[in-house]
Amino acid sequence: MNPFFWLVRKDLGRFLADRRSVAMTLAMPIVLGTLLGTLFAPRKSSPVEVLVVDQDGGPGAQRFLARLKASTALRSEVVSAEEAKRRVGEGDAPVSLTLPKGAGAGFSAAGLGDSGPKPIITCDPSRGAECSLAGGVLQGVYYETLAASATDPAERGPMVAGLAAALTLAGTQDATKVAGVT
Repeated sequence: MNPFFWLVRKDLGRFLADRRSVAMTLAMPIVLGTLLGTLFAPRKSSPVEVLVVDQDGGPGAQRFLARLKASTALRSEVVSAEEAKRRVGEGDAPVSLTLPKGAGAGFSAAGLGDSGPKPIITCDPSRGAECSLAGGVLQGVYYETLAASATDPAERGPMVAGLAAALTLAGTQDATKVAGVT
């Protein structure tokens, strides 16, 4: 017999003689694989709850809220201002979004750059990660609403008419007056 096979036979015999080492060699990879698989397995995250206070009620705000409802990362619920303040303050909800009267105009391409009221986001400070996630998703929904508005022929008409009027005015007056700069 070859000396290599003698060494293998001797070491294998010593290994198999110790039942504890055989059991650990077979069981430990199974236990570790199960444990690590359980710890690091991808989990489906639950959507972040956003309380919406719609004080605007206009068509722009309604389009935004419809897109917000369609989001899978957020679960929105329309509530009163008092209830939103109470629930965020008590930690029952991480985020509230208030759409003040007139904010809906900013959700259309025609109102882009409008200096009207802006949506207000209120967060529970103890739930920073959820607030950051909700803020990012809300911004994405805002831009989706703007893009849909810019491609909608009914929305595009007033926007083009306003641009044409501004260009006509620019030809006859100082450009700073057109831009509203005093």
